[in-house]
Amino acid sequence: MKTLIKIIVAFIILLNMSTLHSQETDSTKNFKNSLHVEATAIVPSYGLVYNFIQNSNFKPKPYFGIGVQYFPHSVSHENVFTLYPHIGFMYGKSHNVEANIGISLDLANRDLHIPIFVGYRYLAPGNILNIKAGLTFIYLGKSEEDSFIDLPMFFPLPTIGIGVAL
Repeated sequence: MKTLIKIIVAFIILLNMSTLHSQETDSTKNFKNSLHVEATAIVPSYGLVYNFIQNSNFKPKPYFGIGVQYFPHSVSHENVFTLYPHIGFMYGKSHNVEANIGISLDLANRDLHIPIFVGYRYLAPGNILNIKAGLTFIYLGKSEEDSFIDLPMFFPLPTIGIGVAL
């Protein structure tokens, strides 16, 4: 029994020491929280996105988040709101290359799309300001109606965003 207790204590100490020295963090928090607004062009949409970014100097930095998107003029000529959970990574310290993939869920029309974002994100050294720019690719499948583009295809949407760290 004493041997088992010694093994458990040694394991706990080893676990605490390995996490203490293995992560080079500037902060005691494990995650940075960021809130930003973003907009896309071509197919106008606006979004409010909340991200949980792993706070470490490990590259790439994984993150996950959730957002709400608003499409004022959809194909069906009605306002569409979507829920947007996503996961991704950023590579860099303050100037980051970013990529994420998510699911855009339109619960009212029971429709979903898979957006893929590739771009750049600037995180200010004080972790106050977030600026992002890039392309969001959305897969458009075959359509019943006539289209001015050849479907199916990944449709690129220029995306910009600005936000704050919380």
